[in-house]
Amino acid sequence: MTIQQIAFDILKFKGIQQAMLIKNVICEVKEGHASSFSSGQERWKELKHCNGFIAQFGGWSQNKRTATIIGFWLNRSSYNEFMKKYHDVIYEKTGQSGTFDSIHVVLEENEVEKINKVTSEWLRNQFSTFCEKWTITRDQNEGRVQ
Repeated sequence: MTIQQIAFDILKFKGIQQAMLIKNVICEVKEGHASSFSSGQERWKELKHCNGFIAQFGGWSQNKRTATIIGFWLNRSSYNEFMKKYHDVIYEKTGQSGTFDSIHVVLEENEVEKINKVTSEWLRNQFSTFCEKWTITRDQNEGRVQ
């Protein structure tokens, strides 16, 4: 099963029918820092406790230097609340500071039916492979935002 199929299945399962916010993050990881970046990415699990968060998935490019992360939010206001209240708190806990050279973020509002196409295009453009340990859904039990 591909990452976009997993995302689409989760969204359908949760009964979400309206437009939602999709966040695409592309990080150029410093040479020799892929393992540290990946370990840090696994620490974003506290996202599942943020209002409006639905799921997040990610993977590596073929050269293991480019990481692509795709997040799904119920709407822009819930995402903005996360950015204001929780992003920096969680980021500090990840230990990812200093592991990447650049980060590029794209936010796009889309209908649920278009998510499969959008995520497929993003992943194809980055030649990404799925990294299961980066997967976060609201159904996971561990961690709390503090």
